[in-house]
Amino acid sequence: MSDKIVVNNLNYRVNDKNILQSVSIKVKDGQFVGILGPNGSGKTTLLKHIYRVLPVNSNVIFVNGIDITEISIRQSSKFMTVMRQENTSVFDYTNLEMVLMGRSPHKKIYETANCKDLDIALSSLKYVGMFEYKDRLFNTLSGGEKQRVLMARSLAQETDIFILDEPTNHLDVYYQWNLMKLIKRLNKTVLAVFHDLSIALEYCDYIYVLNDGKNIIEGEAVDVLSKEILRDVFRVDGEIITTSNSNKRVVIYSSV
Repeated sequence: MSDKIVVNNLNYRVNDKNILQSVSIKVKDGQFVGILGPNGSGKTTLLKHIYRVLPVNSNVIFVNGIDITEISIRQSSKFMTVMRQENTSVFDYTNLEMVLMGRSPHKKIYETANCKDLDIALSSLKYVGMFEYKDRLFNTLSGGEKQRVLMARSLAQETDIFILDEPTNHLDVYYQWNLMKLIKRLNKTVLAVFHDLSIALEYCDYIYVLNDGKNIIEGEAVDVLSKEILRDVFRVDGEIITTSNSNKRVVIYSSV
């Protein structure tokens, strides 16, 4: 499999504090990769460099084999989409209008949506189960419904790579697992930050663990999330068990 995302020795410093220290990751085509770590470990900061919110030097981050400093944000948005935590809009957009925004990287300035764009947006809403809500205002939705609309917007963008910046962080358990199931079924290349270790176990092919802005360990989820990592990095006692009814691997915490 080819490398879709490569980060080579990324460093980031704010005043006297090192936020990221020589962090390196690779995400292969079709892989679902998770970034884990305690609060303040640098997870979201890493993603923000990849999706261009924070500046990066040349020859550090490559997406689809291209140095991201050599292309515009608009160009990179044609092959990489970002889903963040649930948000609100200051304008009263309908859900269909929100999803049609995902078509903007494919449009010229001031070019309006055409029939193809509309078909893609409606199909995306159907996939996430929000077609019947297409004419409702986005700001009237629940958190879980908003996240499904934002997922539809990312789908409408028609990219190969999904960047998930803690998209389930404020959702209840049902919407967390439902959203991840929908994303997994896409068979896209996914790089995601998670707080829920059980979700990472279930959906990630490969995991990187960060702590204090450094790579700590990487590998397949079942190998990485050991008792020692739970204790030393996440500061909890626990173990990984396999459920008897669904054969899922979950993290059980015994003490904090």
